[in-house]
Amino acid sequence: MKDRRKLLKELDELCSLYVRKRDNKCILCGGHIGETSKLQSHHWIVSRARSTKYRFDERNCVSLCYACHILKIHHNPTIALLDELRERAILNKIVTPEEIEEIKLSSNIPYKMTITEIEDKINYFKGKLNGNLFEKNV
Repeated sequence: MKDRRKLLKELDELCSLYVRKRDNKCILCGGHIGETSKLQSHHWIVSRARSTKYRFDERNCVSLCYACHILKIHHNPTIALLDELRERAILNKIVTPEEIEEIKLSSNIPYKMTITEIEDKINYFKGKLNGNLFEKNV
């Protein structure tokens, strides 16, 4: 049997890498263009404890630099800052307002991905990273 934790770690790394390559810059400040190693993947809705359904959904993630991610979003979030982040993600065609609402409304529903679903998602992101990065698949 495959180790669930190892598969989730691999999926987490692939999803993060995909999001950072897709955005190619900090969505908030516009910095670090092309420097994916200096970017971090941020989730709109953190669902790690309750549900894995949206944890690996590319619509639930944007790229931020360390300063924007940790110092602004996590340590000093304001409604205006979160609204700005959401607007920039919409302008960059990362997510639609309807998709944000869908994720917010559904993220509290407990869901545990099966090993097969995890493997399928790993293959999905490997394909995205090896192929067309900008083809959106929900």
